[in-house]
Amino acid sequence: MASEISGLPVLPAASRMVGYDKKLQMRATLKDIYVNHVGLFSRNDQPIPNGIYMKLGEMDNSSANKINITMKLPLTGGVVTGNSRLLGNEVAPETKAGTIYRNNYKYAVRTEKYNTRKLDQQYLGLYDQHVRDLGTHAMQFKGKNIRQALMKRYPNFMIAGDLLPEGIVQAWNPHVFVQGATDLNQPDYDSTNQDFINNIVSSIESVSGSFAQNQAGAANFRMLNKIALRALDKKLMPLEIEGNDAYILAISPLSASIYTDPILTGSHGAVWTSFNRLSDKVQNWYGVLGKFKTSIGVDIYVTVDPKCPTVMPGGSSAPFTLTPGYMDEGDVDNRNLSNSKTRDCGILLGKGALVEWEPEKLHMVKHEDDYGRILGTGYAGTTGIQMLVFDAPTATDTSLEYYGSMLCIMNRWAGYN
Repeated sequence: MASEISGLPVLPAASRMVGYDKKLQMRATLKDIYVNHVGLFSRNDQPIPNGIYMKLGEMDNSSANKINITMKLPLTGGVVTGNSRLLGNEVAPETKAGTIYRNNYKYAVRTEKYNTRKLDQQYLGLYDQHVRDLGTHAMQFKGKNIRQALMKRYPNFMIAGDLLPEGIVQAWNPHVFVQGATDLNQPDYDSTNQDFINNIVSSIESVSGSFAQNQAGAANFRMLNKIALRALDKKLMPLEIEGNDAYILAISPLSASIYTDPILTGSHGAVWTSFNRLSDKVQNWYGVLGKFKTSIGVDIYVTVDPKCPTVMPGGSSAPFTLTPGYMDEGDVDNRNLSNSKTRDCGILLGKGALVEWEPEKLHMVKHEDDYGRILGTGYAGTTGIQMLVFDAPTATDTSLEYYGSMLCIMNRWAGYN
């Protein structure tokens, strides 16, 4: 009887064929809502454009490091009556100034053009995708800058580099609404930033007597009416949408979930126009939920912002702290959501909320090194994104002029589950 064939030797692990999925897997990134309602601002066109986001037109002083814009205030005071002399009672023009700044920005990625490092990843197309990701990163950088400017007048990148000698100071949006606070406890603006922070945090604390969060801060129709009344009191300029005066309210996904929940009191009503009844144009806005008709006639379009910023109050007594939180590039979440004190910060958007000056547009840059083996590819530009705030040379609590947006601080209600 023939003997059985002995088993073949096992192939060493290092020699075994390894299979790889040749399709490079990419982590999904969140979308950005700040792509609608962009208007062009020109010094030859006096009215503020019908847009939440203004871009300066072509200017002959694009090489300047800043632009000063003058606002003429409307005439005030009463008329001269009877036989009183008009001479000596003439009204002189009164103006306030606003300054627009710009700063450089740049970002690059590294790829290998030859040698083993290129060969090791070539089948994945890793470096090709690495370069394509620059466009996404640039848009995320811009979206973060917009949110930071809406929160604190200037984004972080504008208080660094060449702008340091200008002494630009980030200060909170002068218009703030705290959900759940009574009208008397809403925060008053103060030209001293720390005093304004104290007012905001005290208003947050007034809702429950502490930093605890409860349903008093939950989104509902009464809240929207109060926001509209607060906006009217602050003289926020409404947009014109579908022939009516309107604001756009960007809120967090959590606030949107509470707001549209039919079980919660006040979350639905006849004054609400659902998404499927909006015009085709409005339905194309990313994240729009619907339209609310307020008691004062102005519409509020409610939009979900997946990258909605936050605020985190701190301190047991004045001076308090108020820390903003943002979603950074690559969807790195630095919004302090694990802290029980953190609140969502919705933003009510009106006409002329922000201005952008872009003397050097976004463009691609490249650099080769080591005889062409290393290639750096990136983007660069010079821009400024900020609130266009007008103020007197000596600021007071009532001298500031800005009517483009308002922060709406909302509880992250822990009881919603």
